[in-house]
Amino acid sequence: MVKAHPSNLIKIDLGNAVIQGRSAYLCPTASCLQIAQKKNRIGRSLKAKISEEIYQQLESI
Repeated sequence: MVKAHPSNLIKIDLGNAVIQGRSAYLCPTASCLQIAQKKNRIGRSLKAKISEEIYQQLESI
């Protein structure tokens, strides 16, 4: 996940392209995603509010 600079949009980085900005790594298991969402770990790491849409996109990957 990347908070792109200068737009501050949250994007999912699959490694296909270089996105500059603040990034956060999330292990590729469903349990990690659930814990990260429950405890707002991604939001705190990126210093941004993470929308429900982003979590839904991550679940489908």
